[in-house]
Order: sequence, then C-alpha cells, then structure tokens
Amino acid sequence: YLTAPFIGFPKMLNAVGTLNEVFKERGISLPLEKQGTVTEETRHEMGKAIQDKQYPGGIASVMEGLPGDMGKDVEQFLTDYFFGDIYSRGALDLQTRELLGYCVLTTLEAESQLHSHYHGNINAGNSPETLTAAVIQCLPYIGFPAAIKALRIIKEEYAK
Repeated sequence: YLTAPFIGFPKMLNAVGTLNEVFKERGISLPLEKQGTVTEETRHEMGKAIQDKQYPGGIASVMEGLPGDMGKDVEQFLTDYFFGDIYSRGALDLQTRELLGYCVLTTLEAESQLHSHYHGNINAGNSPETLTAAVIQCLPYIGFPAAIKALRIIKEEYAK
C-alpha cells in the first residue's frame, strides 16, 4: 500500500495482485494481518506528527498560492492519507518506508520529490551510502537515465 500515494491506486492494485500470487506460491497465508494504526478521528494528528518529524515545514510552502486556496486541501489530503493512513501502518519501519519511497520516486524520475525524500531518508536514519546503494540496485530494472538522475540528486544534497 505504500506505493499508492506515489503511483496511484490502479497500479498499486496491480502490484498487490502480483504480490498476492507470489505469497500464495510461497505458502504465505492471505489475507495478511491488518496493519492500520489510526482511526478517522486520529489520522490527521498522527499524520501531522509523522510529517513534521520527517519533513519539517511540510508541503504548505509548495502548495501555497494555488488558486482558490486549494493548496490547503492538497496539504490536508497528504497529511491525512499519505502520512496518517499509510506511513503510520505497521509491518515496515520508517527507515524502510523512506527507502522504498525513494526507490519508487527514482523509477518515476520525480526530481522535486527526490530532493525532499532525500532529506526524509536522512531524518529516518538512512545514510547517503544506503540511498546510493538502493538506487544502484534499481538500475537494471529502471535503466540508466532514471538511476543517474536520482544519483545526481543524492550527490547534490550530500554536498550541501
């Protein structure tokens, strides 16, 4: 489910379908235990706490100035859904979530998000070396252009 905010629900559902087939082949019982940790009432508070720790300043400055003040709607959706519903789930620790997120963004060549998620990874305890190694592991699957873009961003951010 971590991939849904990055790639959208249709692609995530395809990935989950494939993953379920692999689980069945390997004798892993389905459905897996639920990993949700928030309720409708607590998702915003939990999401805000995670977002503020990982990404100080949040997305408010990025969304500021959108027509009709809609940036606040995007910010709330990101806080509630991405950080509240998804990032607060069990099963994966924060370091793993951030690393996987960076790899997904690498495949998408999402340059502006790669910059911010570099810092999210560092804040989670991942090193620049770990990020670099993860991108290199992705290289055969995503090709040189996407990998080089992500590696260049790691190099730029590391030099700061």
